Parts: sequence; structure tokens; C-alpha cells
Amino acid sequence: MEKEQKEFSISDIEFVPCRQESSLLGFASFILNDQFSIQSVAVHSLLNSTDKKVRLVWPGKPLGFGERRKYRFYFRPLDSEIEEKIRKAVEEKLEELGFFKP
Repeated sequence: MEKEQKEFSISDIEFVPCRQESSLLGFASFILNDQFSIQSVAVHSLLNSTDKKVRLVWPGKPLGFGERRKYRFYFRPLDSEIEEKIRKAVEEKLEELGFFKP
């Protein structure tokens, strides 16, 4: 059975940069489908990459310790295509803000 393609929109993207001491660039927030406010999505640069691409890390809570440590995400996309669209929208916002230098 095929998945029904639903309407998807992302708007009002905001980005708060942080000190670059690691791959963490800052945090993004946005409005999803004019109905949900998504906050505190960590934006990381891709390690060893000169591309203007980022990796998104969704808010979550660590569970367990050591090798058994896992994360319980508060929210995250279940569809990889939706996550890709969100990632591209965040990258476009960073480009617009002049975050990526030529």
C-alpha cells in the first residue's frame, strides 16, 4: 500500500548561532504546516566536508549509561523525505543569513 502524499510547509525559520567549538553551529526553529512550532533543533556542520550541508539533531533525552545509552526523541520526522525538505530549508536560511562563506 502506497503512502498518501500529504501537504507540507515550513515557514518562519529562525536560527540562533552558537560559538563554533565543535560541529554545532546553532539551533533552528520553524513553523510546520502552519500548525506546529518546532523549537531547538540542533544544526551541525558535516565533519570533513566543504559542502554547505548540515545535519539536524532533534531534541531528545538520553536514556541509560555507557554503551547502552540511547536517546528518546521528543519529536522527529518519521519520513526521510520530510526530514530532507526541512534540512534543505534550514540550509537555505543559513545561506540567506550569510552563514556559509564563499
